[in-house]
Formats: sequence, C-alpha cells, structure tokens
Amino acid sequence: MDRRRIAIVGAGCLLVVGAVTGLLLAYPFSTVTHDPYESEFDTSALPSDDDSFAIDETIRIYEDGDFALELETGFAVDGEHVSLETEWDVADETTRTVRYTDLDGEWDATRSWTDSADTYEGWLEHAGENETIEPVDDGYVSLDTSTDPSSIEDQFESTWFVGTDPLLSQLSFERVDETAIGDRSVDVFEPETGWYERVVSGTTVDEYRVTDAEGAVYADAETGALVSVEVTFSVVDASNYAAYVYERLDGGDSYTAELSYAVTDEATVERPAWADEPAADGEKG
Repeated sequence: MDRRRIAIVGAGCLLVVGAVTGLLLAYPFSTVTHDPYESEFDTSALPSDDDSFAIDETIRIYEDGDFALELETGFAVDGEHVSLETEWDVADETTRTVRYTDLDGEWDATRSWTDSADTYEGWLEHAGENETIEPVDDGYVSLDTSTDPSSIEDQFESTWFVGTDPLLSQLSFERVDETAIGDRSVDVFEPETGWYERVVSGTTVDEYRVTDAEGAVYADAETGALVSVEVTFSVVDASNYAAYVYERLDGGDSYTAELSYAVTDEATVERPAWADEPAADGEKG
C-alpha cells in the first residue's frame, strides 16, 4: 500500500473515531426533564382519614452492586393510639426505634436500641431532660417520654415517608391505567427509564441515567395519596453515554434501589410493656 493510500485510510479512521467520540459525548439526544417538586401523586398526603390504618415500608439500597442499607418502617393508627417503628441496617450497624403515642392521654414514649457505640455516644451528647440512656447486654438503649405528643398528621409528615418520598422523587412516572384496591379507586403509574435532567425552578441541578426501572405506584384517584408501591430502579451519575460507560466500568457513582410500600385499612396498636405514662411534671409515672 503506497503512502497516499495509507494517509487516506488513516484520515478515514480518524474521522470515524472522531465521529463516534462525538456521538458518545453528545448522546443522549433526548432527556426526561424532571422536576422533583411536581409529582404525579402526593407522597405527603395521609393515605386514610379512617381511625384505623397502617403503612409498611421496606427500602434496600445497593451501591455499585454492594449492599449499603436496609430500612423498614411501620406506622399504625388505632383510634387514639399510634405506633411508629423504624429499623435501619447500615453497613455493620443496626438501630431500631419504636414510638408509642396515646393521644387521648396526651403522652408518648420512645425506645431506641442500637449496636453502634458511635450512635450511643451521639445519644449521650444530645440527651433530653427525661431521657434515660444505658448499655445493655446486646447494645445500648434510650428511653424517652413526653407529655406533648405530635398529632397523627405531624407524625406522618415527619416520616414523609422515610425512604419512599426521596427515592420516588428521583423518577418521573407515566400514568398507564386505573384500577381498584379494595374499595379504593387508584391510578397506576410506571417509572420512566432514560436520561434525566433534574430541574428545580427552571435550573438544571443534576443529570443522571435511570436504568432497569420496573414496577408500579398505585395512588388514590381522589387524593393522590400513595396506596401501594413496588418499584426497583438503578441510577448512574452520568450526563452522556461516554460518562455512563466509564462509571459502570470504573465502579463510579451508581446505586440500585428496591422500594416496597403498602397501606392496610385496619390496624391494632397495643401499649408496649416498657411504655410508662409520664406524670404531669414530665417525670415517669
């Protein structure tokens, strides 16, 4: 092959490489413009105005394929009695918290357990006036009481809902159907896979790719409140295909989320044995 032909072939190869590189950097050609404050449903709405209902939530997060955390939350209302339970498993640490509220008696009690010495030290540093903190055989326990309990609405809003809202706010959804769950008419939404441009007040604040988005969200057709959620998805911090490939190969910023959320129309809440009603002055009774 003469030099002129070699030069032509070489130039052609450079053009192809340049074109492919340009496409990788330019791709995607379309994105999902996503405003997390404009949801297709209302995660802040109470799922029921009845005097008895329960919510159960499970969240699992995997970072770059490795387990990162699991969160289980239970919120139950039985007339004037309310229970809020959370359990966090993060790395090698576990923390469980149970808050029992007697709205009729206007008091509540909270018991937390952890196997983390760091969490225990944090409790000691920020201990409340009526809080008792002590080591036990299998970890550490905090016990606190109050004569100023939060309302059902405030307790629900304080969870909002612990893992469900921030995870769903990463996604855009398409309404695909309507059906019924029990006596409820619900709208069915499915998550969108694709390149996302996260926009807040007209300004792009983040760009990422959502893959393997599966499952559905069921929301009350009247109120928009969540009724049931079964969703899994993966997020890679990348704004184009070249960055996406690099992040996947290099083990960069990516995570997979599994989310389960369900509302039950009836619940029973019993007073735990450790929950002592405080006297009017705030001391335990």
